[in-house]
Amino acid sequence: MEILKKKIKNGRMFQVFRSQVGFMRRLTAGETEEVRNTFIAEGIALFREACRAVLKCSLCQEEFQFRHCRNPGKAGGTVHAVELACACCGDVFTLAEDRERITYFNSFVMKKVDSLRDRSDRLAVKVCMGGLSEPALLCVYQDDRRPVLWIDVQQFRRPDAVQPYWTQASDIVERLELDRGD
Repeated sequence: MEILKKKIKNGRMFQVFRSQVGFMRRLTAGETEEVRNTFIAEGIALFREACRAVLKCSLCQEEFQFRHCRNPGKAGGTVHAVELACACCGDVFTLAEDRERITYFNSFVMKKVDSLRDRSDRLAVKVCMGGLSEPALLCVYQDDRRPVLWIDVQQFRRPDAVQPYWTQASDIVERLELDRGD
């Protein structure tokens, strides 16, 4: 357990998780999916204890909430993932055995985006997780489709940082409507 804690503390959490799950899969080759998943769940319980012992939120130093997720995978198998969430700051990190990187978003940012979506009548607000070169992108179409403000939630750590993008996009859409005579 001490080696596990040391590796996680030194920033090797994702590598430890993937190698641990991969090792347990190899050990249970030939077993039923149920036996394999039970074995992996027990290994992830050790991983959880090691994470709780050494990981704290970098913003508020609170302990992360830990959740083991079992997702449907290819060919009827199970993909194991873990989620580390800070209830205080809203930061959520997800590690999955079938992904090459850690997924990040802030739950408070997501709530802010939902609230802006509810307030928008001229502008559709959509979320993506990575892939945009800027934190937000406004798509205005030449036909009568509603403009879309894409918000990349992985690029925001605070909910109040989303508001200026929505305000600017709303202003642009309003000016465009005035120019068209709508």
